[in-house]
Amino acid sequence: MPAAKASTASRRAADHTGILPAHVLVGHAARGRIPLQIVLRWHVQQGLVPIPMSSDPQRLRSNLDVFGFALSNAEMADVSALDRGEQAAVDSDEFGH
Repeated sequence: MPAAKASTASRRAADHTGILPAHVLVGHAARGRIPLQIVLRWHVQQGLVPIPMSSDPQRLRSNLDVFGFALSNAEMADVSALDRGEQAAVDSDEFGH
């Protein structure tokens, strides 16, 4: 198994959502937030402009519903800690879009 896939598999084995560690989600899941909303909110709180794409009306509403809650400093740090560096990025010109 290639190193990148092993890393992803290892991360997902420790994370039942396959997206974010469970401890990042616990507080927001109780309030009805999904992992994507947490990631979008993380971007917004940093002053970044995320551009999620979907044609599904329900998903579009969910994507826009990130202004009714805020992440704590600890939650922001938890999401930031997920960064695996530039070497983990996939070149879309090489692997498609």
